[in-house]
Amino acid sequence: MTHLPYVAPLPGVDRGRVADRGDASDRNRGELSNASQSSGNSASPDSFPQLIDLDVVAKDKHELFRIAVAMLHRAYSVDPVLVLRALWRREEAGSTGLGLGVAIPHARVSGIAEPLTMLLRLRAPIPFDAPDGKPVSLALVIIVPVDDATEQHLQLLARFANLCTDRTFRTRLMEAADAEDVSSVFVESGTAAE
Repeated sequence: MTHLPYVAPLPGVDRGRVADRGDASDRNRGELSNASQSSGNSASPDSFPQLIDLDVVAKDKHELFRIAVAMLHRAYSVDPVLVLRALWRREEAGSTGLGLGVAIPHARVSGIAEPLTMLLRLRAPIPFDAPDGKPVSLALVIIVPVDDATEQHLQLLARFANLCTDRTFRTRLMEAADAEDVSSVFVESGTAAE
């Protein structure tokens, strides 16, 4: 059985290419789940991540970014070159590794109407130049519109960073069996929309 990443519905973003995300050559597949419907929650840009992949194989942050960008392109038809360039520019300014095994890569890009958030859990941790020197197992990727108010971007970053300082939160994400479990962790943290 082929596993696909969870993709939550998102208003304001063209999802015309979602049907072609079943590329058999892609070895990084999370479990497809409609957690937002089954749990009764509607996805919103500032709630739990719209994309969730719990089975990512990447040897370094370069490969992780390429995987994240490919997921965004398949799910929301965003320009992969533009998003990858924006992520790299931000990473070159300073590592987005927070420490404690978590990174929050983020960037502003044109061509989207709402913030896009992703949770990628790696099969094996990768180096990320985090302040504590620890490799990263969880990456929360945040992409916001280039013309988005800085306040919203900062709020998303602060919300995720604050959550990731909680050991219980991190442990539950690492132990989550599927996207529905991940969504539950975010709901219980008060981050997901009621």
